[in-house]
Amino acid sequence: MKYIVMDLEFNQHFNFGDSADQPGINPSLPFEVIQTGMVELDENFNVSSTLSILIKPQIYKRMHPFVEKLTGITKDMFDGEKSFPETYGTLIDFAGGNDNVFCVWGGTDVKLLHRNIAYYKLDGSKLTKRYIDVQHMATKRMKLPAGACVGLENAVKSLDIPTGAAFHNALNDALYTAAIFKALKNEEPTIETCCVEQPAKGKTRRGAARLFDVDKMLAEAEKMYGRELTKKEKSVLKRIYAMGRRNKFGYNKK
Repeated sequence: MKYIVMDLEFNQHFNFGDSADQPGINPSLPFEVIQTGMVELDENFNVSSTLSILIKPQIYKRMHPFVEKLTGITKDMFDGEKSFPETYGTLIDFAGGNDNVFCVWGGTDVKLLHRNIAYYKLDGSKLTKRYIDVQHMATKRMKLPAGACVGLENAVKSLDIPTGAAFHNALNDALYTAAIFKALKNEEPTIETCCVEQPAKGKTRRGAARLFDVDKMLAEAEKMYGRELTKKEKSVLKRIYAMGRRNKFGYNKK
């Protein structure tokens, strides 16, 4: 088994008005991978090799202002870069193999990676869906209250890991996550398997097919809270949504 620490950055829809290079939300791929950072660890949990790729977006070609500010990635930086399908072989060469396990800060990146793979109809069997949630390990080590979830930067500082490289860069965040994983190597990590969710289907009042994207709902909630949601919080939000779809909270207006 080989550990591959991974972090991804995504672009998404933003309403710029009439813009040919920024269409509406694509319900099949609301979050498009634009940067990949991967770190391979040796048997002593030391970094043995790294991979950093900028990926030219094909759907959301204009950068969401929040994403641009957070990551420092601008549209001009994609000049000469390749698309996701064109870089997929490089990802497989570095991290391919179902015996590998991704180590990630929260489980979302693995799920969204495979959603991008599925969107472009690539062979997803070449990359593992197994992962270790390093964020969950750090939260347990710090003995935070139930439902709390520590952010990457706070975890790095709490564990006295040297800083200097900017956060919200895929490779830098993967290296920070790798350092945290090494610091927690005596813990017993749980290996999970991601399930790629498809947008839920419904009907509009006019009878047209309507799509609801669970990932976007959770991402918006995380933006409101300013942190990653815990597994329990995600589960509660999904249950509330499902009950709403079944008209659980409906009543007759007097």
